[in-house]
Amino acid sequence: MPSIPRRWIVLLCLFLGRTALGVQFQSLVSVGEQVAGALSLSYTQLGSLIGFMFLPGMVLAFPTGWLARWMSDRAAVSLGLAFVAGGGAVASLAGDFDGIAAGRMLTGVGFVICSLYFTKMVADWFAGREIAAAMGILAMSWPAGIALSQMTHGWVGEAFGWQVAIGSATVYGVAATLLVWLTYRSPYGESHGRAVRGQMRLTRREWWLTGWAALAWAGFNAAYAVYLSFSAQVLMVRGMDAVAATAKVGIASLLMIVSLPLGGIVADRTGRPDTVFYGGMAAAIGGLLALPVAGWTLAAVVAFGLIGMAPAGVIMSLTGQAMAPERRAFGMAVFYSAMYPITALAPSLGGWLYDLTGKVEAALAVGIGLFALTVMSYAAFRLMQRRQARAEAREAALG
Repeated sequence: MPSIPRRWIVLLCLFLGRTALGVQFQSLVSVGEQVAGALSLSYTQLGSLIGFMFLPGMVLAFPTGWLARWMSDRAAVSLGLAFVAGGGAVASLAGDFDGIAAGRMLTGVGFVICSLYFTKMVADWFAGREIAAAMGILAMSWPAGIALSQMTHGWVGEAFGWQVAIGSATVYGVAATLLVWLTYRSPYGESHGRAVRGQMRLTRREWWLTGWAALAWAGFNAAYAVYLSFSAQVLMVRGMDAVAATAKVGIASLLMIVSLPLGGIVADRTGRPDTVFYGGMAAAIGGLLALPVAGWTLAAVVAFGLIGMAPAGVIMSLTGQAMAPERRAFGMAVFYSAMYPITALAPSLGGWLYDLTGKVEAALAVGIGLFALTVMSYAAFRLMQRRQARAEAREAALG
């Protein structure tokens, strides 16, 4: 019986560890109505608390890339997961807006470290082979954690209180920290890995490619955050109770467990990542447009989760094309630097528009605009690649 390649075992470890990020993020969203009612929060404030998890990335993305000079990827991710768990503990013990905000931002410190180095670790193991599929599987860990929270934290909050629901996510965070620390090893070995990680600069071409890839990933994640923050409100406005509404829109997160790796596999096997990307974006935008339409909710949720989210691995695989391995730690810092401010502000903007207009469709419009940003940025990345390929072909012909 053939043995399983080491890289796939590593990917399983990283997948299980990164799931903690989704669990911790969604824990507040799953009990958002309870928190808002208990603390008399507006939807703008609730959206801000949800988005606070991404705020530290606005200032820490670049410094996080420099961690590679002083510690291994394994140590960096374990440190990040410890922050994720600690932030959940602080939020669960809080009794006001400021306390929860502090916990969410502490979690956000861990989130930025983990996001950067989890992606780098997968790129290190899979660069040049099955990378879109591997990135799709890694990306799947985020909705898997969210789905786990959606299935559990709503009823835990109703049975035991919102503090217990948020606090329970900390247990998973601690387990994830131990898992990564005990099992992960660099494909280069620790001594060679430090040399590969050490270059903290990009070429001019790498700056442009990484920047376009960063905007595509930022828009994609921010649009999904808007969906998570306000899609259940669409059903609650129609009279559905909070637990049932959260569960129904959570179908999209469950479907993403299939669509994210499948999208990457199809892109790798067919050699047509652009088709996967543009088809997925059309379904994502269509899903948000159809969600408030009576009779179309289930179809919208299915289209959003099964097709709309499938391009995640394709977008993440751009990092392997944008930068050289020896500059990947710093390049990943650039890649994630755009995601945090955009994703942090998106739920707040959606909540503000909801408060202003009284219509949840206004919040969903923010998500549609962010998906449009994703499409434009991806197209710019491909255009630059084609121009570079033509320039290299001309040079080869002249040489």
